Amino acid sequence: MALNSELNASNTEKERLEASLCLTSELCEDLKAENTSLERKVSSLETAASLLEHCKRTRASIEERIMQLENDLKARETRCAHHDTELNNIKRINSQLQQTIQQLEQEKAEFQRKVQAFEEELKLFKEQKRNQVSKLNRKIIHDDQKTSKNSMVKNTNQVRSNRKKP
Repeated sequence: MALNSELNASNTEKERLEASLCLTSELCEDLKAENTSLERKVSSLETAASLLEHCKRTRASIEERIMQLENDLKARETRCAHHDTELNNIKRINSQLQQTIQQLEQEKAEFQRKVQAFEEELKLFKEQKRNQVSKLNRKIIHDDQKTSKNSMVKNTNQVRSNRKKP
């Protein structure tokens, strides 16, 4: 009886231990499943953290590029303003040069009219001179002819007078 009672106690202890083992096994399986789930979450969080770091680096790089582009834009705007100023100066100078060209063209036209008037005046003057020279030449020729005639008449008279003398 004592052995029976001990056997019963051992069987009860065995059943209790088997139930405890079963519970512990289920708990172990649950913990393994939870551990696997937590490992997946940790891996997912690590991936997210890595992605976040990459995004931070990319953002910093993009912000740096934006600052560089803003500086480039400011420099271009400054150059553009300088070019606008230069262009306005060139336009002003061009306008002044156009006015000067117009004035010079007007002066040229005026001088051409004066030259033409002087040329016509010179032509008239030369023609008058030619006419005067021509009249003078005719007068000289006429005078020469008179002188020649007179000389011939004198010679003829002398010849006649010489003939009468003998």
